[in-house]
Amino acid sequence: MSIDLAAIGMTQDELQERVVAKIVEDLLQTWTTDDDDGGDYQVASKLRTGLEAGVREAIDAKVNTVCERHIVPMVEQMVDTITIQPTNRYGEPKSEPLTFIEYITKMGREWLLQSVDYQGCAVGDRDYSSGNGKNPTRLQKIVGDKVEKAIGETLTDATKAVKDTFVPMLETVVRDKLAEISTSLNIGIVR
Repeated sequence: MSIDLAAIGMTQDELQERVVAKIVEDLLQTWTTDDDDGGDYQVASKLRTGLEAGVREAIDAKVNTVCERHIVPMVEQMVDTITIQPTNRYGEPKSEPLTFIEYITKMGREWLLQSVDYQGCAVGDRDYSSGNGKNPTRLQKIVGDKVEKAIGETLTDATKAVKDTFVPMLETVVRDKLAEISTSLNIGIVR
């Protein structure tokens, strides 16, 4: 029995397309059963998961290559050549233009030298001085906190070492002296 494709309204190319689509679907999908309701549903096959991961890695590699070749040099050039012009609220220049590096350096210096409160928050016009009439700078606060922490740890370690060394010796000396005193005392009962 011979099937005429024209009789069922299909060409040879359409039939091949459908067969290939069904094969690809079967390779990329797999059926599994739901443990809760017993129903079947489709999930991605291991082949599909592997293909998607491979495609993703290839795309990421290509994007990284393009970025390294074209975008990174462009950004580096912009960082080296861009200038920032400080202006007042009317857009008029307030000072000489700064390169991006000069601007970042200036902002970093200002941040480190900014007055802060006891929590390290900028005080601006507020004054939460610690009694000396002047708030510390952020740099002073950072260094002071580090030094205070280091001194605290050192004192804790030294105290522990002294305690571990001298307490047992002191206990022995006191015990010996009490024994000596107790033997030298002549206690009698008076009637």
